[in-house]
Amino acid sequence: MKILLPLVLLSGFLASCAPTLQAAPITDPIFETGQVWEVTWPDQKVSTLVVPLRDLKRPNVAAYESKVENKGPTESTLSSTSFWYDPVDSDPEFITLGHITATVSATGSTQDNRLCAVRTPGKVTLNQPIAGVYATEDLAPLEAYIKTGAMGNLATCTVKRIR
Repeated sequence: MKILLPLVLLSGFLASCAPTLQAAPITDPIFETGQVWEVTWPDQKVSTLVVPLRDLKRPNVAAYESKVENKGPTESTLSSTSFWYDPVDSDPEFITLGHITATVSATGSTQDNRLCAVRTPGKVTLNQPIAGVYATEDLAPLEAYIKTGAMGNLATCTVKRIR
């Protein structure tokens, strides 16, 4: 269960930033199912992420999440990708792109949690790099960045829509 903790923390954090319930889903001017985004993390690792189907059960934000589980005879891997657009409301507008990979085997487990958040992204064009901040499990500095723009000691990441 410890492997899923970052997913639960992230969902809870993002839900707390969301405005109160609305009648119709918000319009998302940034993400669209099927788009391909490239994320450059602080360690210079580059992830290519595809925007999954939108979760329309959350009408006050645009949330896109996919989970893939691969169970093998000696190893199991859970991979989760998420995109999140939160419009201007009690917080400034922001987006997040996240990717978590957890592997469990007889010899132990590993987990790689990555989240890139961009405050006030504005209009996003194809191949336009946008700087954001990187977070793993401690979401308090990320919340401060979203509310105030203060980066504190957060590392930077870059997102770019490539298709």
